[in-house]
Amino acid sequence: FCAAEGREGNTRRTLLHSEVRERDGLLRVELTADAFLHNMVRIIVGQLVVIGQGHAAPNDLARALMENRRLAGSATAPARGLVLAR
Repeated sequence: FCAAEGREGNTRRTLLHSEVRERDGLLRVELTADAFLHNMVRIIVGQLVVIGQGHAAPNDLARALMENRRLAGSATAPARGLVLAR
């Protein structure tokens, strides 16, 4: 998943690790990949929100990835709180 401006060239990325944890009433989403596309993390988090709200099933995300499409009703999560660790 990426924004239109990130679609030049090869858009295949490998997600190596993903983890969602709750701490002090906040959710922390940690993603590790070989590289990231423009807005990739924000789009994935937006899709996880749709699933968490019960508007889609977890299997729907895997299917969307295979079909190269976003889940209906998903939005790009805001950049607020986004941190690139390395």
